[in-house]
This record gives sequence, structure tokens and C-alpha cells, in this order.
Amino acid sequence: MTTIEPRQRPHFLAGPAKQLLIGGEWHPAALGATSITIDPATGQPVVEVADGSGEDVDKAVRAARKAFEGPWSRFTPAERMALILRFADIIESHADELSLIDTLDMGAPLARSRGGITAGLARLRWNAAQAVSIRGAAPQNSLPGQFLTYTRQGAGRGRRGDHPVEQPGRLGTVEARPGPGVGLHGGAQAG
Repeated sequence: MTTIEPRQRPHFLAGPAKQLLIGGEWHPAALGATSITIDPATGQPVVEVADGSGEDVDKAVRAARKAFEGPWSRFTPAERMALILRFADIIESHADELSLIDTLDMGAPLARSRGGITAGLARLRWNAAQAVSIRGAAPQNSLPGQFLTYTRQGAGRGRRGDHPVEQPGRLGTVEARPGPGVGLHGGAQAG
């Protein structure tokens, strides 16, 4: 394996220890701890990062709850779709840098890291479209090699087999699993 030269390293990796992004702002770890990530392909340090604790997790959960109960909860489906698509576009514009960071962090070939970004973008854009598409039926999954299980449930109702069961607060789930084709909830297969 060859070492990534400093000139090839993403600019993001330069500078002081990377902080935690919580509530749209960068924060050091509450306990001040940091860790060094190591490139498994070379054994060389990649970057120093904040080492979060339970206190940081609690802070992040509070920030997420505030965001969820804030403007996001009043977005229309079209506004949610537009925001998620914008997020996907930003990720795509930095795909090469993100792929390189992922490769440096886990040691996988760069092509595999890039493929992960590409697949993630496809899922993100497909999910964005669901903001305006979900109508209580199982939509066909257009992601190749995936099965889709989609369950839409009203508040307080779930399903076990063909019989409704109480599940307070459960609104629905979406699960994509690797598979030989495209599957729909209930086992029907599409080509």
C-alpha cells in the first residue's frame, strides 16, 4: 500500500483536533478527550478527533429534539424533499474528498469508498422523494440489489401478522436490506 502524500490529504484533515458538530455548531468533547484515528493500510495517524462521552450524546439528543420540534416539524413534504435533495447535492459536490477521508479512516480501496458514497446518495435521493410520495401503500424500491420493507402505521397501531397490535408512538419504519432483487412488503417480488 502506498501512503497518501500530505498534498493529497483533504484540507479538512489539517489543523487542530476535529470537534463534534452538535446543534449546527462545532464543540470540543465535554470531557476534553481526543483520539487519533489511524490509517489501517499504513499505520500512520490520519487525524485527531474529539472523543465524545455520554454528556456529548445527551447534548446532541437535546439539539436533535429541538431541531425536530422546531422549523422542521412545520416543513411541508415538498420543503423536506427540497432540503434533503440539497443535502445530497452538497455531499455529491464533496464526494471525492469524503471518499478519500473514508478510505484513510478504514483502509478500504478508494473505489469501494466512492461506491459507498454513490449508493448512499441514491438512497438519500430516493428517501427524499418519499416525502411527497408516501400514501400508505408499499412503494416499489428502485435501488438495485435491495429489498424494501415499508410499514405505515397510525399512532398507536402496529401489525403482527395480519392482526393489529398496540404500539404507542410508533409511526412507521423503512428498511432496505441487501437482496437479489427488489422486494415489497408482504413478499411480492418486482423485476
